[in-house]
Amino acid sequence: MSFSLVQSKTGSVGSANASSVTVTTSATGSGNLLVAFVSVVQTSGVTITAPTGWVQIGTTQGTTSGNGSFAMFYLPNSTSGVTSYIFSFSVSCNAAVSFEEWSGVATSSPLDQDVAQKNAKATSAPTGTTAALAASGELAIWGLGIGASGTLTYSSVTNSYTEDTASNANSSGATMQAEATLFYNTSVGSAATSSGCTMSGAGAIGNTTILAVFKPAAGGGSPNLTVNSSSLSFSAQSGGANPASQNDQLNNTGTATSNWTASTVYGSGSGWLGVSPASGSLGAGLNTSIAFSCTTGSLSPGTYTATTTFSDGTSSASVSVTFTVGPILATSPASLSFSATVGGANPASKNDTLSETAGYATAWTSSILYGSGSGWLSISPASGSLAANGTAAISVSCTTGSLSAGTYTATITYSATTGGSTATISVTFVVSSSSAAKYSFASYS
Repeated sequence: MSFSLVQSKTGSVGSANASSVTVTTSATGSGNLLVAFVSVVQTSGVTITAPTGWVQIGTTQGTTSGNGSFAMFYLPNSTSGVTSYIFSFSVSCNAAVSFEEWSGVATSSPLDQDVAQKNAKATSAPTGTTAALAASGELAIWGLGIGASGTLTYSSVTNSYTEDTASNANSSGATMQAEATLFYNTSVGSAATSSGCTMSGAGAIGNTTILAVFKPAAGGGSPNLTVNSSSLSFSAQSGGANPASQNDQLNNTGTATSNWTASTVYGSGSGWLGVSPASGSLGAGLNTSIAFSCTTGSLSPGTYTATTTFSDGTSSASVSVTFTVGPILATSPASLSFSATVGGANPASKNDTLSETAGYATAWTSSILYGSGSGWLSISPASGSLAANGTAAISVSCTTGSLSAGTYTATITYSATTGGSTATISVTFVVSSSSAAKYSFASYS
């Protein structure tokens, strides 16, 4: 199982001072590890309180030189969709918070070891080493808190750690800035050693380092995505309001976190289907709600299809979506045939059934396009109204009149006045010549 840094964020309050800092994040995934390193300077004896459910790393909050407080917190097995976290202080102060979200970490009792170290005023941060770890290949996160009159940069980072520059937080605007920085190593050995580094900047006071080491997700297995409903159906009236969205549930029944994305392939039309969220992180054994929505827009009446696939590179699950835009007209049968003789009686009329199949009432009109001849075909009624899912019997008649022998064709088109759906029926009329009188003569000898 590999660790993956899902997102890095910061929060701070500068010279204005405040009793809390809010870290605004992208929507968090399910079953992930959240880590925050909090730095407070210029105020002594500050108690830092994390949001409900967060766990402080170490038994005491670090204090350096009597005028700063530093603490690291974590939240295991995160809830999906959260977008902000508030860290509170016992007095108003200037502070900075570094935040990270990780997948691939154990969801239960993930913290293996931690160690904190307070350092005198210096331009370097010495290393600290934990006791023996439960296993190799664990995730080490090292937080460095410091106060400085200007923004510091870090170099000569050792022990294969990476500085997470996206999580570098500082309370800019304050005379003495609170600064918080996180470094990480995604594969530490039997005992974890935090990185050493050199600070470049002005006015550094004493610093505090806190190292925390986390276990990987159990089993080293793989994710397995499933959905509760493999198909969804929507309907709407052409030019009308969008239908209500519907929720499906995406599940990870595997033994490892799934970092998934959604993609949609259209069978007809394009752009009319929305899926939210379109990506995320889902811990082993967890699930999340997915909202599907359809946009009517300028879609013509008809039936539209699409397939949305959720995939993490190891497993996938698909949902087929059908969107019916009505009203939709249909006829049965699709064709009618008549026959008569020249100058003879008209053939008996036949019935066609006109239907609305999408569940939306509409008025309708009709027209006739002749392929040969003209005026020999009529229908009754030639217009009318259909209830939602309603039907109407249409009488179709042919007139022999003065038609000469031959085959005559025409197409009847029914048109919905709402949305413009059409349905057609082909008509063939065969007119035969009159039977000639035939006589039989007997010969006599």
